[in-house]
Amino acid sequence: MRIAFITGPSPLQTEGPIQACGLEDYTRCLVEALRQEGVEAHIVAVGKRSLLRTRSLMQEALKVRPEAIHIQYPSTYSGASLVPQALALMSRKVPVLVTLHEFRYTHLLRRVSCLLFALRSRAVVFTTEGESQQFSVWYPWARRKSAIIPIGSNIPFSREEEDRDPLGVFFFGLMKPEKGLEEFVELVKLARDKNRPYRFAIIGAFVPKYASYYKSIRKSTDDLPITWHLDLPAEQVAVRLARLRFAYLPLPNGASERNGSLLAALGNGAVVITKQGLQTTNKLSTVVKFASEPLQALTLLDDLTSNSEQVNTLSLQGREYASQHSWRSLAQAHRRLYEDVLLHSSGIDPAPRTPEH
Repeated sequence: MRIAFITGPSPLQTEGPIQACGLEDYTRCLVEALRQEGVEAHIVAVGKRSLLRTRSLMQEALKVRPEAIHIQYPSTYSGASLVPQALALMSRKVPVLVTLHEFRYTHLLRRVSCLLFALRSRAVVFTTEGESQQFSVWYPWARRKSAIIPIGSNIPFSREEEDRDPLGVFFFGLMKPEKGLEEFVELVKLARDKNRPYRFAIIGAFVPKYASYYKSIRKSTDDLPITWHLDLPAEQVAVRLARLRFAYLPLPNGASERNGSLLAALGNGAVVITKQGLQTTNKLSTVVKFASEPLQALTLLDDLTSNSEQVNTLSLQGREYASQHSWRSLAQAHRRLYEDVLLHSSGIDPAPRTPEH
């Protein structure tokens, strides 16, 4: 089976620092897992193409003779571009699938543009039930095309426990707005003012597009007890996460299964304090602690540090929860979906395969 993935601005790196776009890391991990399951997965980068160059993108995708084309949308670099939608509309001989990584919270015009995906895609994949339901509100007739396959962690899970700091608290994510970074900094200020002994770290990736935002946040922490770890390879990120006991991830829209940073923290044994939201499932609610604002988070930290039994239980439950999102199981789910799409694409001629010798 041969699948062409359409994603991002450039060919994906297979090692080195985590990417400034979570979708890029997601696609890289999925492609690697699919290859281990015997699927020939190829990356075709959208780059900075205009609509006038959509045909050249299609030609690049067809060069690998795919049996299906799988679009990942939207990436950090998509912006207002309609190239992915045009590609879905243009594809005639090869079935197209699309994974919509965000729908509920995207701009109104972007949701309208997803009509083309609803019309032309043989399957529309969502990472949570809530996202699928919201899409069905807009396009109820496309419900039959929907599939739900959760995301996995872009960061591996470390089993190191010996050097874990019982008072260590980290934030993990991209250095960009609407990730909760400001509230993490506020927590650090409260802890300092109240003479708490916690040690804080910010771990993540620099996003060039938000350089001014990063500089502003970094400057505001000059006098705060925060250690910064940016742009580390994924394996080193895992080691850093596994060395600290707590994570404070005040996600603006609340915890959900589609947040890779949350999965990475849980999978590396951290006890996570976060926010509850519309997409927070009952199962997820049992493995995290909720705080609506930084002062409440500080109170939770004080309570947890005096209850080692609860901390150990939450850590183990978080690891077990994250393990259910393994890339192998996600790759197998994707392969079954591809097989189903190809089986029912009787009116479409798949691209020719190279004869096996």
